[in-house]
Amino acid sequence: MFTQLKASFEKLNNALGLLSGAALFLAGLLLFLEVVCRYSGNPTDWIPETCVYLFAGAMLLGSAYALMREKHVRVELAICRLSPRSQDICYLLTSLGGAAFCLLIVHYGWVDLLDVIETGETTATPMRIPLWLTEMPIPIGFALLAVQFCIQAYDRVIRLQKGSPLEGLNTERGH
Repeated sequence: MFTQLKASFEKLNNALGLLSGAALFLAGLLLFLEVVCRYSGNPTDWIPETCVYLFAGAMLLGSAYALMREKHVRVELAICRLSPRSQDICYLLTSLGGAAFCLLIVHYGWVDLLDVIETGETTATPMRIPLWLTEMPIPIGFALLAVQFCIQAYDRVIRLQKGSPLEGLNTERGH
């Protein structure tokens, strides 16, 4: 059952990774357009604001994908000198800590999201975007990241039980 859930979550992460990439690409195109507009003396109000939201949404919704693909920032100066089993234990502990932190952000992000939905607040910009649209990626993105941390923690537990070394990590130099 876990394998099926993991495969389904991987498909979701892959889709969100593509969506995040598309959002970043669109933000790049819009910023190029803004440069052209500014150069011609006609800057826009909406492009910079739109790009901030596209970038933030892409980062939040794509973070679980980055973690799943191990493309996130990771400091391995000390860990890469440990045995594969000790590395698994360290990554298990950091995955559990990461999941706990993410769940804390999900809680407060959800509270904030409900508040802006209730009050109907909008951005204090000419676009007047409803704040719930800008706040929604926070609890969603961190919930996805928490699930991915839990998946990785579970994988570490299985490897520790089987005595399998950490996969994909060069124990001499790290990644």
